[in-house]
Amino acid sequence: MKNVFKIIGIIALTAVIGFAFASCGEGGGGAQSVVYKGVDAGGLYTLTITESSGKAVYSSQIGDNYKLEYTDGNRASNGTVTAADTGLITLQPNNASVTFIANVSGNNLTGMTGSVTWEDDESTTLPGDGSLEPPANDALGLAISGFPARYALENKYVFGFEFSEDGIYAASSISEKDNTITGTRIVGSNVSNVKLNVWKEGPKGGFYDYHGSRKVNLIVLIANKAVITFEEIDELLESDTAAWLVGAGEVEAVFKSGTGTGTFVAY
Repeated sequence: MKNVFKIIGIIALTAVIGFAFASCGEGGGGAQSVVYKGVDAGGLYTLTITESSGKAVYSSQIGDNYKLEYTDGNRASNGTVTAADTGLITLQPNNASVTFIANVSGNNLTGMTGSVTWEDDESTTLPGDGSLEPPANDALGLAISGFPARYALENKYVFGFEFSEDGIYAASSISEKDNTITGTRIVGSNVSNVKLNVWKEGPKGGFYDYHGSRKVNLIVLIANKAVITFEEIDELLESDTAAWLVGAGEVEAVFKSGTGTGTFVAY
């Protein structure tokens, strides 16, 4: 898959323009938990805090366990709560002595200050207080308008790629195991608003839902078959032609918290 990016420099494709709700665990026999979520330009932060002992009414307290997940890189940090006050929760990773602070309001994660040590022992500086927004209520993904009506009659499939080291993929589904990507079919009912799922590839492999907020230039491919392999994409980039390719264009998509819109412009 990474070979796709190496070929880009040869054929000079378009470059990047770049730029919570919370759920609470039920009571009863199991430990209660609270989930805070917040989004920045890179992705979604999810902070889950689980009680260390039974409480009649749950709120974060010293000694509770936490798990912080970040979709940009599929990162995670586990540790304990070392202090809890109104709107401020101090957290210490299991693999570090340095703490960081989560800023919460209601069920939203509004910011984080300090630096966090992830499970792989890498440390990153957190975005700061007031820097995170609630996740979008709309379903994640990209809605594209502007496709010719004939594509719906011809059973064509849509694939979108941002060809850069930090790029995203847009289609119906993606399989790292099979090294394939399945396009979204254009039909009469959706030709004016084709909805694609969107993923990003982690630096250590794996794909995860894209939650970012930025402007993206996507290369959009129209295919006469539903499933293509990443090897076939490599071959297309080398030869600039493929039997399965029936059209191409670009979409300038604007994303906010993982939800994007854009209009197809044919080459």
